[in-house]
Amino acid sequence: MQNIVQPSFLFEGFNSEPEPDFDGAKDTGISFDHAFENHLKKRVAYSIKLGSENAGYSSQTLSRLVNVTPSQFSKVINGETWLSIDGVGRWGFATGVIYTDLINQTIENAGELALLVWFISGRLCGVRSKEFCHLMNYICAKYYLPAYEQTVEEECVPKLESPEWCENYLEDYHSVLSKRICQLREYLDISLNRMAEILGVSLATVKRYETGQHRIARGAFSGFRLCATLNVKSIEMLKGSQHHQLRYTQLHRQKQLYNCFKDLPVTQIPAVKALVLAASK
Repeated sequence: MQNIVQPSFLFEGFNSEPEPDFDGAKDTGISFDHAFENHLKKRVAYSIKLGSENAGYSSQTLSRLVNVTPSQFSKVINGETWLSIDGVGRWGFATGVIYTDLINQTIENAGELALLVWFISGRLCGVRSKEFCHLMNYICAKYYLPAYEQTVEEECVPKLESPEWCENYLEDYHSVLSKRICQLREYLDISLNRMAEILGVSLATVKRYETGQHRIARGAFSGFRLCATLNVKSIEMLKGSQHHQLRYTQLHRQKQLYNCFKDLPVTQIPAVKALVLAASK
């Protein structure tokens, strides 16, 4: 019997506050060697593969949405390289699977309901609240399910097909992340040398990170090292960013979808997916 793991949208502590909460952050002294990095890279690659398959996009489409070439995305799937840290964010909007579930491999043992919620959230990530609510309530009525309720104001949605939107997202993402890295280092009173050790980069590179002259490399692993070593949630590092606003909307939708579809018979899931696919085209 499959040991079903609950997705993080059911328990992720998340709010719309623009300032980070570093309460509880500390330097744990944990270190990670190359062997562990390669192991994690393979784990994350497998989760990306499963999440991509669940979303139903072609690899070519997904590579375009995360702004890499098809050959580069293939290397990510095969565990040969990291997806950029902002690319992980865009992949999460397109597939519905957030960073926490990617690192924790939640998708490997998720139930059918969670997979459906991720699918809907990903395929309709660019649909604004009014249209999203209308479609969800149409589906809920069709299958005699509770109505979908929007309980938070959704200020924006990802426009993954827009080069201009993606560039603005990218600039904002790294600008806020650079600021938070500096804030966290000062909050914990740790040196630039220690931050360089934590991120696995040179002192000069950390200085460029903090001043916004250089975008953070090594994708998910840089984020993992930072958050695991300094005991801070990944979303706190992006508080106040456009990414944070979008993730707040995404998690809200997922919780609402879970409540709406929890009594949907498994046999009806393919039909619901077909309706969502038709609406997403």
